Amino acid sequence: MKKIKTITLFLLICETLSAQAPLEFSYQAVIRDAAENLVASQIVGIKISILQGAAAVFEETHSITTTQFGVASLEIGSGSLVSGSLAAIDWTTGTYSIRTETDPAGGTTAQTADRRG
Repeated sequence: MKKIKTITLFLLICETLSAQAPLEFSYQAVIRDAAENLVASQIVGIKISILQGAAAVFEETHSITTTQFGVASLEIGSGSLVSGSLAAIDWTTGTYSIRTETDPAGGTTAQTADRRG
């Protein structure tokens, strides 16, 4: 009887811990201006879009201070929501890509870079 209870408890725990998509994930980029100079130790504006084909299914903005090496680190899913829902994305329905738009001056006038994946 004890084995049955243990097995039942194990199965219930496994069911509860089934795999789920994260609500946030890490993203890092080296920020350069139009002349390819590092944008170091400055506030930059970044807009992140997750695309399925050409359609944006999720968009958010961030205001990040770069490191002395021009690196911006952020958590996608923790920015200011523009549209969509990260939790509502069905990652099994095809290929998605990330579009980043960056304003090295810290505003919202952006330069675009697409990352397929």
